[in-house]
Amino acid sequence: MKNATPDDLTDVPKVDEMLCFSIYSAGHAFNQLYRPLLDELDLTYPQFLVMTALWAHDDRTVKDLGETLFLELEHPHPAVEAAGEIRPRHPQPKSRR
Repeated sequence: MKNATPDDLTDVPKVDEMLCFSIYSAGHAFNQLYRPLLDELDLTYPQFLVMTALWAHDDRTVKDLGETLFLELEHPHPAVEAAGEIRPRHPQPKSRR
């Protein structure tokens, strides 16, 4: 806030009263909870999510993974690439009738 006075800040909620902070804190807590397991697997949490999505359905496109994990993927995301071998597959051309 540019040129804010102390009176302008009386209506600003405290950090611990903000929903976004609660969500951030919950995400951080989950990362800390999973860290020992992920360290053993040499995976980051995003990589773990990719692996879990691939485990559930292994024949997925990068676009599908992006939609499932809410990632904007034009190219394979580092978490996707780290999940293992990524082989491009081009759609089969439609046969002419």
